[in-house]
Amino acid sequence: MHDLPITISMPQGATIGGITTWAVRLAAGVTDAGRTARLVVHRPSNDLHEMDIQHWPGMSKIEVVRAPTLADPADVQACIRVYRDLLPTILLPNVLAESYAIAAALATAHSDVLRVLGWNHSDNPYDYATLAYYEPIIHSFIANTSRCVEQLGQHVPTRQGDIAHILHGVAIPADTPRPPLAGRPIRLMYAGRMEQLVKRTMDFITLAELLIDLNVQFAMTLIGDGPQAGDLDQAIIAMADRLRASGSSLVREPPIAPHHMPKRWRSADVAILASVHEGLSMQMLETMAAGCVPVVSRVASGTAEIVSDGNNGFTFPPGDTEAMAAHIARLASNESTLRACARAARKTIADRCDEDRFLSRVLQVFDAAENEPGRPWPTRLPIDMNGQDRSCRATVPSDAAAKLTRLLDTIARQAVGPIAIYGGGGHTIALGDIWAASPVEIVAVVDDDPGRHGQRLWGWPIMDADSLLATSAKSVVISSWMHEEAIWNRTRALATGGLRVFRLYGRQTARDTPVPVASATWKMSAT
Repeated sequence: MHDLPITISMPQGATIGGITTWAVRLAAGVTDAGRTARLVVHRPSNDLHEMDIQHWPGMSKIEVVRAPTLADPADVQACIRVYRDLLPTILLPNVLAESYAIAAALATAHSDVLRVLGWNHSDNPYDYATLAYYEPIIHSFIANTSRCVEQLGQHVPTRQGDIAHILHGVAIPADTPRPPLAGRPIRLMYAGRMEQLVKRTMDFITLAELLIDLNVQFAMTLIGDGPQAGDLDQAIIAMADRLRASGSSLVREPPIAPHHMPKRWRSADVAILASVHEGLSMQMLETMAAGCVPVVSRVASGTAEIVSDGNNGFTFPPGDTEAMAAHIARLASNESTLRACARAARKTIADRCDEDRFLSRVLQVFDAAENEPGRPWPTRLPIDMNGQDRSCRATVPSDAAAKLTRLLDTIARQAVGPIAIYGGGGHTIALGDIWAASPVEIVAVVDDDPGRHGQRLWGWPIMDADSLLATSAKSVVISSWMHEEAIWNRTRALATGGLRVFRLYGRQTARDTPVPVASATWKMSAT
């Protein structure tokens, strides 16, 4: 008899994105299978929009437990108590190192009534290193792509046999024939977070311009919210005359609940996705299930397992909007190709990502974990997610401080300062004492979140990348581990503007691994 309740942590709250959709649907599937499921919904640490999940399908049988934010040190013990009161349980921490840190704190004293599963959601260093650091308490891992299985296995080589490869499962809606293309624009749609660093949603503005140049009539709908929402709205207004003259349209709509999205996808011809990395995109799977043709970036994880170019969709290198536009132009001019790809897309998802098959495999992992003994947290390892304490391997790469010190010394010797720091997040904060002792002047911090522009970090103004060209900065140092590659790709314009760009971790260190940083000191106790 397997009866341990399933507790799914939502450390960023019920915010827009695939994690919220995944958590609610998994919990609903668990309750449909006759087990108890709970969602622990933390208060978001910023002004991110939260969705009202209480009225989503299946939620009436799911217990929702509200918890404080994970970003405030004053709330740490309260967060631990929330989870302690839910024991015994099978716990699924998620996304943030702090979420796993709570599990580790509980496992110091209550491992006999706690089972922990590690879900590898995304193909990035943060996820892999978080899971690797907290491996001692994790009974089994679930990775959603073969790439994630391979990369995670390299981080936990002694646990490769405990990694289950389970593709996401999605429902297959009824087939809805689209009206003929003749006499109407091709319908393009994106739904998700409006964010440039990873999702590259501003590329859709460039895409619209390119399609107009190619004389392709389109109706593009962007559904969602996020830090670039305002920028998108302004860009749409700026190109209103061109859109009108071309007979095309481009609109951004506010986010809607995921269970309403299948109907929207069935009204679209093509689903667009421009991310620089994913695990396995829920949007891509759901759009294909609804008969949309995916035109998606060829990220390292997930895409190649699902999309066969020219058969059930089309891919392009991340950032190559011209290739994305060319694929859409081809589909707009060849309805037979569009319809054949749509049929093949539905069949792919029905064959490989069936919802029942997904749930059956996940329940098998739950059952196996329940039958295993507890895994206590080793007392030799710290559980304080302290951005200022680099002695903990769970904060930044172990060589980060040394790398940054050497780089700043090099910049000072070469006299290519003053510099700006690109990245105002946890990585920068964790290395605060190194920045403070910098031998070269620092004049600004660049951040891609518009909500932070005009603020200050340690006295340095926070600004967008374009504004940096008006400062005295001669060089830029990328301060990010998780997003370094994405930021590096975005700094070409800065280099063109005369700035030198340096990075800490990539193979090419100038333009002319470890876990995530948490935001606060956590001295945690399970009692």
